[in-house]
Amino acid sequence: MDKFFNVYSSICSKIYRSRIKELWDFGKEGIIPGGEDARLLEVLKEHREYYKVWGIADTIDDPGYTIKGVNPFLHVAAHLLIENQLAEENPKEVREILWGKWGQISTFNIFFSSTAYSQILKCEMSKAVLKQMGANLF
Repeated sequence: MDKFFNVYSSICSKIYRSRIKELWDFGKEGIIPGGEDARLLEVLKEHREYYKVWGIADTIDDPGYTIKGVNPFLHVAAHLLIENQLAEENPKEVREILWGKWGQISTFNIFFSSTAYSQILKCEMSKAVLKQMGANLF
């Protein structure tokens, strides 16, 4: 079972990293995707510290790849998870936390403070998903 999981995880990681590279290239060409891809591209753009990584994401095979102790791929996955939860209003607690903090929400342009992230990550659905990822995200 562990061997199957490792192979599956490796394949998913390669697909995700290839998608990041593809979206990054689209963004550089001025192509604006829709739906979740649009949200992911916005998250990638918000992380200037990883711009060089996005351009070579499809060539990075190390599942433990980190920069200053943070895996940039898992980090943006956490951001995307929250952006998707906001867009889909599921779970509703994510929207309630942010609404209470700022009084309004802009799904694409919100910059989360560490306090808001901490509150959001305490939501049960977020915790369950992030627990499955099992990595240092922040």
